[in-house]
Amino acid sequence: MLTSVHKLKNCVKFDFSGCGIGSKALLAQAKKSSKYVQELASVAKACDWSNPACSIILPNERKFFKQSVSLAQKFSHCSLLIVVGIGGSNLGAMAVLQAIGGPYSRLLSTPQVLFADTCDPRSISQIIAIGKKHAREGNEILINIITKSGRTIETISNFGAIYSELKKEGGKISVVATSDEGSEFLRACVEEGHETLSIPKKVGGRFSVFSNAGLFPLTLAGVDTSSLLAGAKEGLSQSLSKNMKKNPAAQMASFLHLQSMKGKNIHAFFFFSNSMRALGLWSRQLLAESVGKERTLSGKKINFGITPMLSTGTTDLHSMAQLYLAGPADKAFLLANVKNFGAHFEGASPLSHFAPKKANSPARAMEAIYAGVRSAFKKEKLPFAQAQFSGLNEFCVGQYMQVQMCSTMLLANMLNLNAFDQPAVEKYKTEAMRLLK
Repeated sequence: MLTSVHKLKNCVKFDFSGCGIGSKALLAQAKKSSKYVQELASVAKACDWSNPACSIILPNERKFFKQSVSLAQKFSHCSLLIVVGIGGSNLGAMAVLQAIGGPYSRLLSTPQVLFADTCDPRSISQIIAIGKKHAREGNEILINIITKSGRTIETISNFGAIYSELKKEGGKISVVATSDEGSEFLRACVEEGHETLSIPKKVGGRFSVFSNAGLFPLTLAGVDTSSLLAGAKEGLSQSLSKNMKKNPAAQMASFLHLQSMKGKNIHAFFFFSNSMRALGLWSRQLLAESVGKERTLSGKKINFGITPMLSTGTTDLHSMAQLYLAGPADKAFLLANVKNFGAHFEGASPLSHFAPKKANSPARAMEAIYAGVRSAFKKEKLPFAQAQFSGLNEFCVGQYMQVQMCSTMLLANMLNLNAFDQPAVEKYKTEAMRLLK
């Protein structure tokens, strides 16, 4: 069963040959999304910021890129960047930074980058401790608070604790606030003397990585955001293609839709690189919030969802593979691997004879294990798509993220769901607000 393979700029190759859907059926389903693909293309062409899908304008919009680069230059000497946000307000930046720099990049980079994304007192106390150390050493610290609504409990709480504690220590503490354009929150930040950046109101948090929400902290952290946007632009071009054989977003959406109709309502992201774990977290939020809905667009109550799972290879082969290969056939997989990790080591020890000779190279071991997983999945008839990265660089990551965002929009449209809201999230917020008053 051979379906089309997409190779974008020799960077990320999307392969659906193992998806468990015949090529004719996959393309027939993809063609059903042609009208919505054209609607999205019109939104992008007209720069219609009033449309909820307006995030697709961002890859070609240079205004926010220029704003972020300009402001990042002002704080180029800071030694510590603390990003205070949660959900879409920080997962996008975290995903890009970790994918490009590696799992320990936040500790090795200059500036050092920390994410305050939960109001866990122990985590926040450690961030404060690191901040105080930088302050005592006379280093510049920048706090980037990101909240679209300006009323996110976790974000406001964390910012208050971190900012007040670091101010007590003295030193140079600056703040950049990022929020919806024209918001009351941004006006209050201006009055406090903080720098501000805006996000278009209709750009949802989980779709905001290519806005100032992602571009500013990433630029300051040394990411080539111009290349990131170039990758996103390429991903967008492919995702808006009228030729469904060359449209990876439409085919990915069709794969998930058709498999869900077969009862496979769990989508397992399996990323074969520790550097891609945060990218998996971002992908998980994107799918969960966009298609986990109580009602259809027409108001019919359905309580539908495709539940995302996240695994990291090879680590989770020793925890989840047993379930995947022997458990219930209720999952559709995305396997993501990297052709060139940009690092290669070989070495032998007195214990090397306990494994095959070629296993003395982690890169070769990873390659063989990934091939083994793919082969095992085929034998067990587990449906999977593949995202094969030529490397972990800005272009590839931008391309992957934009294809995923477009795919999610198309999937929701196929399911007659609103991809851009998350009304149920307000249920816990309302109760928490009541208890905190």
